[in-house]
Amino acid sequence: MKRCKPGPTNSFRFHRLFKRYRESENDRQLQARLLKFVFYIQSSIQESFTPLTAHTLTRGA
Repeated sequence: MKRCKPGPTNSFRFHRLFKRYRESENDRQLQARLLKFVFYIQSSIQESFTPLTAHTLTRGA
């Protein structure tokens, strides 16, 4: 999975997807796409913070 770039594009994509999901009255397929997208963003955020946390932990010791 490629890393997600910081910026307004992901936020825009999320809101567009969420709006479509709300309008579609609980469409299962859209719900799955929305969840996948949320996990994608979450994992990329974790990925970008992991080296930082590891660095601060080793530096403190």
